[in-house]
Amino acid sequence: MPVTRNKIECLLLTWHGTLLCSPANSIGVQHMPLTDRDSLARGCHLTIHTALDQKFVGLLPLPDDALPYESRTLGDGIAHKAANGRGFNFLRGPHFLCAPGTGIQVDWNREQAQAWESFLPVPVELLIRLADLGTREWIALANGECIPGPGIAFRPDFRFSVGQLEIDLTKAYPTFFFPPGTLAQEESPDSVFVVGHGDSVAAFASTREPESPSQQRRWVRNVERDWINAPRRRQTSGAGVESIDAPELKSQEVLYYPPTFAQRDDRAFFVAKSWGRRPRLGYTTSEVTVRRGHNCHLMLIRELEGVMFDAVGIRRCYGFLGVCKNPPKELSKEGDRFFVDRQIIDEAPVLSGDYMVFYNPNLQNYYHWLVEGILSLHMLCKIRKERSRIVLPAGLGQVSKLQYVESLKLFGFGDIELTFSEAPIVRLERATWIATAADPLEDWPEHILSEFQSLVASSVAPAGGHQRLYVEREHLRQVENAAEVRAFLEHAGFKTIRLEGMPLLEQVRLFATAEFVVGPHGAGLANLLFTPPSARVIEFMPANEMRPFFWLISSKIGHEYGMLRCETDDGGFNGKLRVDLPKLTRLLSLLEKA
Repeated sequence: MPVTRNKIECLLLTWHGTLLCSPANSIGVQHMPLTDRDSLARGCHLTIHTALDQKFVGLLPLPDDALPYESRTLGDGIAHKAANGRGFNFLRGPHFLCAPGTGIQVDWNREQAQAWESFLPVPVELLIRLADLGTREWIALANGECIPGPGIAFRPDFRFSVGQLEIDLTKAYPTFFFPPGTLAQEESPDSVFVVGHGDSVAAFASTREPESPSQQRRWVRNVERDWINAPRRRQTSGAGVESIDAPELKSQEVLYYPPTFAQRDDRAFFVAKSWGRRPRLGYTTSEVTVRRGHNCHLMLIRELEGVMFDAVGIRRCYGFLGVCKNPPKELSKEGDRFFVDRQIIDEAPVLSGDYMVFYNPNLQNYYHWLVEGILSLHMLCKIRKERSRIVLPAGLGQVSKLQYVESLKLFGFGDIELTFSEAPIVRLERATWIATAADPLEDWPEHILSEFQSLVASSVAPAGGHQRLYVEREHLRQVENAAEVRAFLEHAGFKTIRLEGMPLLEQVRLFATAEFVVGPHGAGLANLLFTPPSARVIEFMPANEMRPFFWLISSKIGHEYGMLRCETDDGGFNGKLRVDLPKLTRLLSLLEKA
């Protein structure tokens, strides 16, 4: 079968980092800098024939010993791979095309080419893109390094450099990447570019603000983990994010023990089903990253509460965009890109001062509000140096029955200035937040949880009390054999409770005085945050997946924790649980003796 050959339009890059061009009113060829726009128009064009599929054209230079080409400028000839592996020497008859030095006339003037007289075919599209990038200033998203346009260039010895990234073009051409679902021609060079090859990749954002104030939308790309500590003076908008050193939020080395199990099968389940990775066990430390932003916008839109962005992109909670089931009218999606209505941004109320942003779009769930939100607020309050404020969506209580304001007062945050806003987006003069991983509870330091437990318990728990609590659920993950499990546990001294509809203060007091807690996996077990370190815990875990939240809480506070794997009626995580009573009996006995 004949090989389909592709044609790639190229210009010739010289060893000196210049382009080989045919200047006006001249029959010869010479070096010209790429920054000169004339270079692209007058560059020596060659159509390179390759046997590569089109998607591999970025892998030039080709390893062929002889590279056939069509020449519009140089006449007939053959390109031979240079003996030293750098570029190609072009031969016509007995003479090679030679470029003895920058600014010097180039000609077929030597019978033997030197290393510095080699050339490299470079795709025209790549050179056009490079010329565009060279007209403005850029910021490295990784470290805030400022890269002037002239700093993005071809160097001698066939090297291409962008800031600290340097690519040997004889091994691989730089490949420009764009955000997923985005084509190069769709993006203005005023936005962002990513360049690299192999394991070397760097991302850059333009320091130039959008030139047209009439632009209807702003693209909010993900820069959540990039471009930290970049000097704010490099941005015309005054936006910027910095990391704050918080030694009080670093933990000492601690030991994570595995749960107690009634059977070996449950132990194997714990290791194998922990969200596709082994659970954290043994000695480890935890550290929280705190960030402060200037001139940030905070979303208060339902399902996107707590998402923050600025002129560069989304700084916090980007992942919630991709899973938002009901995107609001203010947000549009094209492919994998998200845009915010610019009018909403321009009309956003400006809130002066320093705000603590502590919640995420899961704040409608009691567990996430308490463990990820309230604990974040507790940590932020430990490091604040001045009076801080918080802002919440005005319609927060319309969807969820959670007692938001009551919980803030109950947990010691009643003196913080609280603002409710009807606006879908507000602009914050300054904002401080905790930068979290996929499961932030893993990063929360142990002493923070212990400190919070002690603080709340001392303020709300009545003196004495050693209750045994069995938590029943009314909805998801109900116990299928509920009557016999309830009877067994009540015979063992447990009090059956249901948390749905129970006042928050009553829940906190129950758990703060508990010596033993048993119940199915569910948000109500977040109240383990208030349970004394001496307590015992048994969690009924659906057999198809191990979610480590409450084991982590117990490990960090010091509870003796047992896990009971339970089959479900539908095989899913939210089905009815079948509790094996012999296993429960054994696990209860093991924890009684612990």
